[in-house]
Amino acid sequence: MKIYLGEITDQETILDFTEDDDWIMQTIAGIDESRMTDKRTVDVQITLRKIDDFYMVGGRVKTTVNLLCSRCGIAYNHACDQTFSSLFSPDAELAGEPDLNHITGDSIDLSEVLAEQIRLQLPLQPLCRDDCKGICAHCGADLNRGARCSCETTQITNKQNPFASLADRNLRN
Repeated sequence: MKIYLGEITDQETILDFTEDDDWIMQTIAGIDESRMTDKRTVDVQITLRKIDDFYMVGGRVKTTVNLLCSRCGIAYNHACDQTFSSLFSPDAELAGEPDLNHITGDSIDLSEVLAEQIRLQLPLQPLCRDDCKGICAHCGADLNRGARCSCETTQITNKQNPFASLADRNLRN
């Protein structure tokens, strides 16, 4: 959803969006790492205001994003609840300034702003739960299911282990 710069005034404008707004759902679906089958609730409030030659876009986003656990690969819903604020300027001389977004056209794309703010909230290593055990590196069994995989009791033979030949070498000088 684009907001044209001419529509942003020095009076604060508040826009409310929910899961009923298609552009919001498409934006969040673009961040999901797997298809979400549950109905998600979304509450987004965006405030717009012009301050001199700058445009302030702020607000709050509260929703869930479907992520894949980095240890076991299972999809889970990650809760996002964050306030944000972004400053925009059409002035090309300020384009490299930190914490300032340069506007090249006559509008601000709110879907890009929202997607960026949600991505900034996501963990670098998503975990379905803090005590996730992951999967067995050898057979791929899910270690969270309580069952032991067959690899725990099986010794890897020298033929299966490509590093077994290093055990016979004296690597220390």
